[in-house]
Amino acid sequence: MTSIGAYEADYPGSRSYFQGKESGGECGIPYQKRLIMPQPDATKHWYNIVYGSVHIVVMSTEHDFTNGSEQHQYLDKTLANVNRQYTPWVILAGHRPMYVDSTYDEISENPPISKQLRENLEPLLNKHKVDLALWAFHDSYQRTCPVFQGQCNKSSTVHVVVGMGGAELETDREGGKDWLDFLDEHHHGYVTLNVSSKSLTLDYYRNDDTTVYDTIQLNK
Repeated sequence: MTSIGAYEADYPGSRSYFQGKESGGECGIPYQKRLIMPQPDATKHWYNIVYGSVHIVVMSTEHDFTNGSEQHQYLDKTLANVNRQYTPWVILAGHRPMYVDSTYDEISENPPISKQLRENLEPLLNKHKVDLALWAFHDSYQRTCPVFQGQCNKSSTVHVVVGMGGAELETDREGGKDWLDFLDEHHHGYVTLNVSSKSLTLDYYRNDDTTVYDTIQLNK
């Protein structure tokens, strides 16, 4: 499972919602040809799959996600139709994070992309009780409390930035984020998910040893 990102899609004159130059002119073409996902068609980079007791919904942060857009309508309808008896856990995944401690995000677009995501999509996450949101883009590992509208709330979505492949490339913390429970911007690593019908556990491992450096367990 993959989600298209800035370095695959964004370029002036492309179909990307953001017209930066991160893709170097690829405009998503190599991604579309090499990483074929179960999406509606080649230009609509959103889809969903069921894996065991988890319903995973993948969005594109590089295509229009604003209220009323085709993608927004798809996400709303898909999340509304999740069978919680069959798949009690719902995960949303995308490239650019909705919650991130980073000064770069504050200048990468105007208004900031994280703010645009929160304004347009966070109400859907709250309405449909999304359990976990997985993001990338920023070169760090970050985990929030269960959060909605910047406030910790035990019934809300936990957001995790899984960007450790670029550890130490971005050490641009803004700080002062009450919703941020854990951050590591200095180590490469990976996360694992262990899921049953009653619990979901996410563990963060650093590459330099086998120690679990962060963990969170959600329970039904």
